[in-house]
Amino acid sequence: MPIIRIPASEVMVFMLGRFMTAIGPFIIAIPIVGVLVLLFFFLLALFQGLLIFLTTLWLYPLFIGLAIVVGIILRIRTKSKAISALALWGILILGCTCSTFYYINGNVKFPTMYSADYVLAMPDGSKPSLYEKRHQKGNILAELSIDERVTVNGISMNYKEYNITTESGLTGWVVNDAFPKNAREMLGTSIDLGGHKSGQIQTDRFTERLMEKYMDKSPRSTALKTGEVLEWKYSVSQNTINRSIRVNTQTPHLFLNSDDYKKGETLQDSGEKVTFAHILYADDATIIYLTAPKIRTNNVNISLSGAEGNTNAWKNGLIVTDLVTGDVYRALQADYTKTLGTSNENLESILFFFPPFKSRHFSLTYEVEPMPDPDKIKAGYSGLLGLAYNFITNFSLSTSGGVMYSAWNFPEIRVR
Repeated sequence: MPIIRIPASEVMVFMLGRFMTAIGPFIIAIPIVGVLVLLFFFLLALFQGLLIFLTTLWLYPLFIGLAIVVGIILRIRTKSKAISALALWGILILGCTCSTFYYINGNVKFPTMYSADYVLAMPDGSKPSLYEKRHQKGNILAELSIDERVTVNGISMNYKEYNITTESGLTGWVVNDAFPKNAREMLGTSIDLGGHKSGQIQTDRFTERLMEKYMDKSPRSTALKTGEVLEWKYSVSQNTINRSIRVNTQTPHLFLNSDDYKKGETLQDSGEKVTFAHILYADDATIIYLTAPKIRTNNVNISLSGAEGNTNAWKNGLIVTDLVTGDVYRALQADYTKTLGTSNENLESILFFFPPFKSRHFSLTYEVEPMPDPDKIKAGYSGLLGLAYNFITNFSLSTSGGVMYSAWNFPEIRVR
């Protein structure tokens, strides 16, 4: 019987064809599954956002729940779909309408991006008045001075009035023309598709003025049509460095990834150092300048501005403690990511602004830990969903999303 010899190359092609035929459906399914998983995470993030909204405006879910309960009870009692549906929609429409009227016209206020601001002149050039009640009702408590700095307690739901407190202690309502337009944005919570939640940080307009005074400013983004600057970026000015005192004290950078965090591990030394490089004792603020290596010997990120992960609202907990008198000075409220920069090709830098203090023996620490409460918050999704999300978006086999908590503390600083 003749022996048929098949070239090895043809055998390989045949086997490869069989293999591709077998796995072909799976290859086609991968992008489809990927799209479905991302859609799931998008809807889940949308649900989380809706849940935050409803817990803030709690009258809406109250009336929605009441309408459903009444509709079910009437359906059982009367056996009539029409009556139960009429009652359900009647309560729902009336309740939501009344809730909206209450939130828009009542004294309910929502936190804005600015915790403190400076008063502007009205469009006609007059000074704005501070009213006891909304809609310019009640007594006029004061006539505000132009460029007067006030505390902003919140803004009405329809964005038309602010509730503020003056430096003399008067609290009332003022129309929105009394402040810049960008002050009208409400404070929010951002939720990414990985399941991580970040609280936005309120800013004191005074800190923005300090940034412009002690830092160089350049456009970060501009409007395409008008060329208007939408956002500024800042870098420390050479004049500020020249006026400051060199300190050059280092402290270990600590980190913890979310997988180890869930296991109960504590912060670890990354092997990198954060340097307290300079301090400037100015009349209107004390400015602290920190640096960290840009080129690192490991894969650990050094977060100079704060912890990554579930929240960044804790950054407001950065404090200076006078180790002689015990006096505490809290960092002025600001988004300090705007002061992040590169001092040279090897170093990253950041500036923090504090109320003016003169102590030369102090600590720079966090008032709260840069990590969420393990009993209340999980660091992103875990299990199969976390694995799917991270593989699709990060090509990572970790279920944690690569979240890392980053911290540094200077327990003792001595300035010469």
